[in-house]
Amino acid sequence: MGIQKMDSPPFKRDFQLDEEQLKSLLVQEGFEEFRASTDRDVGCVSSINRFRKGKEVYTSSKEIHIFLTKNPTLNRVANNFFLNEKLSSQNSVPPLMSESIIASLLFANNSVDFESLGPKLVLSHAYSVIFTDDKFMEKYSERLDSLLKREIITEDQYILYRYDHELRSFINNYRVTNDLEELDEDGFAEMFRKIKEREKRIIEEKSEAYENQIREIKKDTTREKDRNRQLSQNNTEMKKENKKLKEEQSMLVDKTARQEKFINFILASFVFVALIGLNITIESLSEAYKKSGYSNFVIPVYAVGSIIIYIKGVPFFKIVTFIKKKLKID
Repeated sequence: MGIQKMDSPPFKRDFQLDEEQLKSLLVQEGFEEFRASTDRDVGCVSSINRFRKGKEVYTSSKEIHIFLTKNPTLNRVANNFFLNEKLSSQNSVPPLMSESIIASLLFANNSVDFESLGPKLVLSHAYSVIFTDDKFMEKYSERLDSLLKREIITEDQYILYRYDHELRSFINNYRVTNDLEELDEDGFAEMFRKIKEREKRIIEEKSEAYENQIREIKKDTTREKDRNRQLSQNNTEMKKENKKLKEEQSMLVDKTARQEKFINFILASFVFVALIGLNITIESLSEAYKKSGYSNFVIPVYAVGSIIIYIKGVPFFKIVTFIKKKLKID
């Protein structure tokens, strides 16, 4: 297949990486600064650059040098470091690759010889999921306990990493996608980062949902205030309208009462005269004046009777009967 393992090349200043900077970036991602494996990883990455003599590789048909790793954090940090240092580009072959990327590269170069590589790789990943046992989780728990005792993680982090409700499926998926066979410090750091990212995403989604609910509540409150304000304005207008109607109704009642009193006065006068006698003539009235001892008071009695009927509403018949008796009119 033309694949071989090579030892580190001799040191060359022209093609030497800034290993301290690369190590610092790895430590920021959770690698232990004074661990031998961290120094070994940095040395291997630096060797790839010396093999390539600081040049970018754009084809896999020629001889290329690649650092094969199962550690996704190392893969990501080192490749980004090469990009930032202008030692590789997005179109060039990266200096670090995972097992799945190497398999894809081999199949692309020689699909005949590596025809069954893809299915076998899928099967190996499937078997790793099917046969995941409790030993893996036990080791995971032991590692967490150790990190807590050494105060590398806090109690809150320990609870999050230990009792996360999707932890088992997350670890299984992580092992498949990252080809992680055993948990080392680097694997822990990467898994913790993934868990925190997921928790952060969940919190952000919930926060966004709550903010949307608050915005809707505020909108509803504003609409309710506007509606109440409109109802209050309508109520004020209605009160003004009712007051105006009452005033007009009162004026109409007063006017009607005055008209009614005036008509009653006229009718009372006519009825009063009619009840005294419709056939009274001037002569008979003169005779009545002469016979009566009240001749000087007849006209005032008529006037006072009419006023009393108008003002007090005294029944006509009582007044008329009284006057007839006094005038002795049959």
